[in-house]
Amino acid sequence: MSNTLKVAALAVLAVAASNVYADPAETKGGIKVKTEDGRFEATVGGRIQFDYYNFSEDESARIGTTPFGTGVAATGANRGGAAFRRAYLTLTGKAYGWDYKFENDFAGATGNGASFREMWIGTKFGPGKIIIGQHKPFRGMEELASSNEITLIERPNTTATGIYNGRQFLTGLFYKGNTDSFGYGIHAATLAPATATTEGHSFGARAYYFPLSADGSTLHIGLAYSSDREDAGSSNATSTFQYGGRRGPSITLGNAGAANANTFGTQDTIHGELAGAFGPFTLQAEYAMATLEEGFGTAAAPSDIDVIAYYAQASYFITGESKVYKKDRGAFGTPKPNNDFGAVELVARYEASENKETDTAQARGCALGGVAAGSFQTCEGSQITVGANWYVNPNARFMLNYYIAEADVNANGQDKPEAITLRAQFGF
Repeated sequence: MSNTLKVAALAVLAVAASNVYADPAETKGGIKVKTEDGRFEATVGGRIQFDYYNFSEDESARIGTTPFGTGVAATGANRGGAAFRRAYLTLTGKAYGWDYKFENDFAGATGNGASFREMWIGTKFGPGKIIIGQHKPFRGMEELASSNEITLIERPNTTATGIYNGRQFLTGLFYKGNTDSFGYGIHAATLAPATATTEGHSFGARAYYFPLSADGSTLHIGLAYSSDREDAGSSNATSTFQYGGRRGPSITLGNAGAANANTFGTQDTIHGELAGAFGPFTLQAEYAMATLEEGFGTAAAPSDIDVIAYYAQASYFITGESKVYKKDRGAFGTPKPNNDFGAVELVARYEASENKETDTAQARGCALGGVAAGSFQTCEGSQITVGANWYVNPNARFMLNYYIAEADVNANGQDKPEAITLRAQFGF
């Protein structure tokens, strides 16, 4: 048995033994132990997400082995096939007025703290809750949605999948709260996960307003701001656009501090959200604009870069269900199926990212794959994703996504890959 499993098992047993009058363990949605007075509890949950990838064999697509354009190397062999995307074990609970959460991903990449996702303690403080440890920063609606409940297989470009480039979990102080129509979150944290060797710092805040939040009717408006500053030698404050699914190619839209060889650099991002759910139909959109300080030029004459990313997505339950709105995080969750067959949802999304710098000397700081920055003139991409979700029951879900992507890479033309991703998911 791994050390992680041992810790989880011992924690549950400890809570159960803390009061001889503890209620029987609950198994609805997970394994839960709770004392009669409600002061101590522990819940063990988890998720398994197994993906299959299939890419087009278009000779102009950089997913395969054929080079695209003069001086642009191919990304290597086709990266299709099957893989575990996530394999979580989650332990949550409370004791003496404090909450805790430990979540490890056994399918995650090694190094830089990537194996565990959330690790924090928290307690009520004033009107809200203070959290200490590793947690998601408050940077947008779809970023804060659980991976078990996101509408499509991949998060859009306004998240750590794109404009925040991997900075999905930060370590530091977090504070959040909500009322019946308003929510907020503030964070002050290191720029990299807890075990990274190079760090910076991040400060941010998010506020959202939901004048409608009844069953089947939701209206959401949100605004966020964050500032990420890297320390010497770090290159975390980077924005990217990933297209063709998780294993597809990507464009580096800009890297803060590139003019000074990444000695220092700051990314300041403004982020807007708008969403509504009315019966079985849901529409959601976000727009983010990041200024990458000293993103290109030279140390003697540095210049900033503005990068934008936006998306709009829609879903429709042909079986009649409605998206669930979660006030505590300002994001949508998934409904329970109305019938024994399960729930069926049709989904679609359009997203686009662009480096707005108009410099004609090809010094934008853009790069494609392993190609050096500034080796091509254009720096933008877009993607259409369509698909369907089948919620077999509250625990099991199957997803199908089809990607049609386009990236302007240089004067020679465009990269236009297509891809299909399937996911089998089980959470408890």
